[in-house]
Amino acid sequence: LCVENCATRPGYISEKIRDCFCSRTIPIYYGATGIEKYVPESCYINLRNFKSHAELYAYLSAMTESEYTRRTAAIDNFVTSPAAHYFSADNFTGILVNGIMNRLAS
Repeated sequence: LCVENCATRPGYISEKIRDCFCSRTIPIYYGATGIEKYVPESCYINLRNFKSHAELYAYLSAMTESEYTRRTAAIDNFVTSPAAHYFSADNFTGILVNGIMNRLAS
């Protein structure tokens, strides 16, 4: 399970989902609304799509090996794509430094 600290703020995506990807784990994600703008839906299982834990369990129990393989391949493709740069330490550092510099300039 990959649960964000703030699941109601659009675009709030922490290291949690990236950590799942690094360990080649398919996250069962509950977090930012609109995450699909940043991460392809094929890379995670959106907990919001299930009405109950029993429904999620049924889905996971019925997951075929080929679906699992497709999802892990999607994760591999995403983490090596330019879109994954958004989650990189370099990008985070740049955002942080720019914020500090803008604050100092004002």
